[in-house]
Amino acid sequence: MLNLGPGVSVPAAGTASSSAVRRLQKDYAKLMQDPVDGIKALPNEDNILEWHYCLRGSPDTPFYGGYYWGKVIFKENFPWSPPAITMITPNGRFQTNTRLCLSISDYHPESWNPGWTVSAILIGLHSFMNENSPAAGSIAGTPQDQRMYAAASKEFNVKYREFRRFFPQFVKDWTGVLPTPNEPNIAPTMLPEHAAPTGGAPNAAPNAPIVRGFGFDNNLPARNYYGA
Repeated sequence: MLNLGPGVSVPAAGTASSSAVRRLQKDYAKLMQDPVDGIKALPNEDNILEWHYCLRGSPDTPFYGGYYWGKVIFKENFPWSPPAITMITPNGRFQTNTRLCLSISDYHPESWNPGWTVSAILIGLHSFMNENSPAAGSIAGTPQDQRMYAAASKEFNVKYREFRRFFPQFVKDWTGVLPTPNEPNIAPTMLPEHAAPTGGAPNAAPNAPIVRGFGFDNNLPARNYYGA
C-alpha cells in the first residue's frame, strides 16, 4: 500500500471487487456525462480505487480563485464502505494529507449510504469547505490566510508531477505549457499553516459534522445508486 499520510493508504491495484470496479466506472461515466461546475475528478488509470479531484474555490468566499487538489481513496468493497478523503493543496480550511472527518468519509461508516456517488461525495466536500464547522482534519484559518492560500494554489499544484499527470489542461491553462508526464517534482515554496488545528485527533470525533443537502440526509435507500 502507498502511504499518503496519517491513517491514509491506497489499497493495492487489482484488489477492488468486481462490484466496486463496475460502480466506480459508472460513477466516472456519469461524472463525464454530467460534469459538476467547479469540480474535476478522475481515477488513477493504474488503480481505480484512487481518485484525484480538483475543486475550484466558490465565488463570494475567501477560497475564490483557488484550486484545491486532493484524493479520494475507496475501499475494495465500495460502495458498501465509505472512502477516505484528503486534501493536498494548502487551503486554510483543512489540514493537508490528513483524513477528513465528515459524515461522507470513512471516519463515520455508520452514517454512510451506498447510494452516494463520487459526484455527490465531492459536491458535499465542496459545500462543507465553505462552512466553519469544526471537525477532525479542520483548521481555523482566517479569511486572510485562506485568500493567501487561494492565490498561491496554482503555483503549489503545478510543482507536483502527480498533479500535472492528472490535470494537464489546468497546467497548460495556467502556465501556457503542456506538462511532460515524467517531469520530476519541483521543490515547492511551502506556505506556513498559521492556524492551529481545531480537531486533528487521530481517531474519529464522536460527533462529526453531518453534510446536509445534495442527498446527504440518509433518506436514500441503501442500494446502488444505479440500481445494479
